[in-house]
Amino acid sequence: MNVVRRDVLKIFLLRRRRIKMNSGGDSLLDPADSLVPVSSDLATMSISETLNASNTPAGVEENKSELPQTVMPAPKPAPPKKVSRKVELKPGHSLTHWVNRSKSGEDMTNKVGLSETRVITLQEVAKHNQESDCWMAIRGKVYNITKYLDYHPGGVDILMKEAGKEATALFDKNHRWVNIERLLASCQIGVLKTMTLAI
Repeated sequence: MNVVRRDVLKIFLLRRRRIKMNSGGDSLLDPADSLVPVSSDLATMSISETLNASNTPAGVEENKSELPQTVMPAPKPAPPKKVSRKVELKPGHSLTHWVNRSKSGEDMTNKVGLSETRVITLQEVAKHNQESDCWMAIRGKVYNITKYLDYHPGGVDILMKEAGKEATALFDKNHRWVNIERLLASCQIGVLKTMTLAI
């Protein structure tokens, strides 16, 4: 550590002395200038040459292992980018368009009829697994999502994988923050019949 400080002090003093020599005045010399003897050839060296100049006498090898080694840690790799499954929607099929359409009074249940009380079995839901007639159960409610398919940001294909099924697990995995009851309120056709086991 002392070697590094001595070199830094030497550079500081060399620069200071060079400035004073160029200005032609000795009156600004400080007693600290005499702490490190500097030869006249060192006074004309550049900073990089001064750093490389050795303070050791001729014939004596300098011990470079005493110099502190600064090892920079390897940069952390960038976290992998999350792959977005969004697809390009048709014009006029954004979330805003869906909200406006679902509030327009149009029948979004595909003539099944809006209901919050009709009880529907999973077997009945399984019969409706086509793009032209697509039902899905999410969080205990059954939705006819046929008219919603083209508005889904992830595309039709991802919804068709769960068409005619109970899709709560997949929905919660990808969209647990989405208020499905509000988003698909106009598509609800009933509630899913739960299985009860006799004990």
